[in-house]
Amino acid sequence: FFVDIRRAHGADRAWGGRVCRPAPQAPPCAALVEGMRSAALFLCLAVAVYPGHGDLWPTALSLLDGGAPPGAWNGTRGEAVVGADVGLHFLSVGDFGARNADTERVALAMNQWAHTHPPAFVVSTGDNFYMKGVREVRDVLFRSVFLEQFYAHPHLQTRWYMSLGQHDLKGNVSAQIAFEHSPDPSKGWYMPREYYASPVIQASPDTAVQFFVLNVYGSDFYTAQVPWLRQHLEESQAQWKLLVGHRPLLTS
Repeated sequence: FFVDIRRAHGADRAWGGRVCRPAPQAPPCAALVEGMRSAALFLCLAVAVYPGHGDLWPTALSLLDGGAPPGAWNGTRGEAVVGADVGLHFLSVGDFGARNADTERVALAMNQWAHTHPPAFVVSTGDNFYMKGVREVRDVLFRSVFLEQFYAHPHLQTRWYMSLGQHDLKGNVSAQIAFEHSPDPSKGWYMPREYYASPVIQASPDTAVQFFVLNVYGSDFYTAQVPWLRQHLEESQAQWKLLVGHRPLLTS
């Protein structure tokens, strides 16, 4: 799932992609958390690039600070065609926690796209390791699934903001939090806790982005995470507030 945050002119914002179809009035992959004064976009990322679905074309969603002219959406590969004044590129992938030919094709497609659209970072939406997470920080799955299959690609060697899915919770979550591999502290696997806020990221001089990563299957989701999220959404000065998790907060 490839996301561009671009500078443009015109209306408020535009949406598109194979998972999020263009819907200017009611974005289907956005969930406003009831009771929160700050609007937040929940990206339904977990099924965006899923190795078992058979459709391995990268999916693109552009978030615009501005807008796109009519007819700007290219539905062939789910990519948005707008002005070239791009502020920020990043990639997201979920349900990638196996080592097989399909997942390797996803990693290759991500690397190919990143070659021409260098990403500032990558976002994981969970299920990093099938079927029962990892056992310890030295678990071989860190190497075989993540390092060799994804991070070894030269254009994917950036910061990876990680989140948890239900399969990760069947293993040792503390090992995923403790895992480190990059000598550069600004790159590689990043999961400081089960849920967390990213640093504020500048997409352009006057447009900032901040991620709020949730453990949606955590036993403390409603008692601790939702109050934490409300507070941090209120306090965040970023124009784009993006919630990341393995499933939507609200559903019809």
